[in-house]
Amino acid sequence: MIFLKFCFRFCVRYHFLFLLVPFFSYIARKNRRRLLGKNRKNSPPILTIVALNSELFRGDLEILEERGFKVFPIPVFWQWQLVHCFYAKELTSTSDIVVRWFGRKACEDTTASAFALQGFLSRFLPQLYRSFKCDLLIHANFRHLPDLDWLAANEKLAHPSVLLFRELLAVDKRSFDGVVNRTRLNGKSFGSVAVVGNERIKEALERSGVFPPGNVVALGSLRMAKFGTTLQQKENDRIQNRKKQFTVVMFYQPPRFKGRRMPSFVQQHDDTLKVFVEIAKRHPEYQIIIKPKIEHLSGTKNSVKGLDFQELRRHGWDSSITNLYIQSAVDAQTLISRSDVVIGFLSTGVLEAAVAGKTVVVPFFEEFRLSPCSADYPLLTFLPYVDVATGKEHLKELIEGNASRKVIDSALMAKRSEFFERYVSPLDQGVCSAIENCLIRVSGCGVTSSAARLK
Repeated sequence: MIFLKFCFRFCVRYHFLFLLVPFFSYIARKNRRRLLGKNRKNSPPILTIVALNSELFRGDLEILEERGFKVFPIPVFWQWQLVHCFYAKELTSTSDIVVRWFGRKACEDTTASAFALQGFLSRFLPQLYRSFKCDLLIHANFRHLPDLDWLAANEKLAHPSVLLFRELLAVDKRSFDGVVNRTRLNGKSFGSVAVVGNERIKEALERSGVFPPGNVVALGSLRMAKFGTTLQQKENDRIQNRKKQFTVVMFYQPPRFKGRRMPSFVQQHDDTLKVFVEIAKRHPEYQIIIKPKIEHLSGTKNSVKGLDFQELRRHGWDSSITNLYIQSAVDAQTLISRSDVVIGFLSTGVLEAAVAGKTVVVPFFEEFRLSPCSADYPLLTFLPYVDVATGKEHLKELIEGNASRKVIDSALMAKRSEFFERYVSPLDQGVCSAIENCLIRVSGCGVTSSAARLK
């Protein structure tokens, strides 16, 4: 790997595009096989798409492949290698680098690095796109440094691109204003169209004033639409079949403000992990899975150390406990489908579990509830639709008491579904067709549906 990185930087430095283009093409094709498997369709693809920072929206890319698109996912690792050929690592590691990039804070080094990288990309991208026969570029957010110069150069080349915006939750005023302010802070948008999951996020992006009128469309989420289809197919199985093993899944939320602003949340976080260790000891027949995001499993993010078994050891875990797992790479919806109880604090996984008819438990311990921080919890209006644990002992009772509970009341399910479709995404297959048609339209091929293309 060190040798590859050296060769890569050498080619970038001396602009050896005749070597760099096939190299990038190779790693994208290899990443495609790793993430998406082999393309099962023998017919010509509807569109050929290059996806930036592909790890962010792997589920969406899988669905596009299934529907007849050809996707080349660019690994974010090699995007970072390209960035570090022009930016000093000390510069990219600063917390305000994205704000500096957008010019909100004067920084001569950032500006010089950005212009140099964009100048290189303006020569590199046309050759790379030709090697892929690329019709469209897609990305999942507009605040990731590895994407920004690529997107800026892409816009100068007038190559069509679409933002499939992954941020879905803007339930309360604080989270809504957060989306508005983060978007406004950028001061610029990239892409022909931004596709968002719901009208609430659309309103937030439009209110920021960054996106031109009509450039934000609320079509839903590809991944959630497929999840809705999966739920319909497994409805009878979920009701009729009893699992032999009781599975608890926790969607992990790290204590970001440890020792500073939110001590009550940190205590709640630690107490929840202790409960998991205690239940794992007491019930070897239970399977207990903690599902962190990949960035919360190793290394740090926003100065928060990743979750590992050393963290659990502080709460009583030891190697004799073999029914407690940390699984980051497994698909969240796969975990939900095989679980009996899902626990989480702030994750779309909690909402997905709710519409899947699972028992959902939210730790909302008394100390945290009585603190000023609790007023900022964005899912307060969702709590009536789930079980709320008021303390450690209550959390244990809710987990152990739901081992035999299999069916959620139909009236409660209706309220959960209504909440989900309003604040996350519709669950019907019309979402996939609408997004598919949008991608085709933006690509400029002049066809409004894949069916018309294939005739």
